[in-house]
Amino acid sequence: MTKPFRIGSYYTRDEIGARFGGTNQWYLPTVDSKVVAVCLRKEHNPKAPNVVLCGSGPKIAKTGEWLAAATWTLPVFVKEAENRWQYCGRYKVASSCTSGPIFKREIAGHENPGSITRVVFLKRAFR
Repeated sequence: MTKPFRIGSYYTRDEIGARFGGTNQWYLPTVDSKVVAVCLRKEHNPKAPNVVLCGSGPKIAKTGEWLAAATWTLPVFVKEAENRWQYCGRYKVASSCTSGPIFKREIAGHENPGSITRVVFLKRAFR
């Protein structure tokens, strides 16, 4: 049995990938069209780990759809330094939006708001 990840501890993308699968190159690693982890950088997701700003491009937008549809808990990590990802715990999708006042509020101030296709709100699943 593998040792559980500890909230507040740091891991590499290789360790995250080895545990959950998916590619180390995407912020939403997937396996068989399912998001298996969330790996966020504060410069792109300033309200991480609670708010995920999903970008554009066919694959990225589709992965954002898969995240929004997830009904399972997801491990969430936030990048603190080069190859140093802090484990924040397991989260569930609370809601998401692709337009409207909440969407506009969340992308306001982003360096490239036109590149955001979806906002996904996460909530802690366990304490």
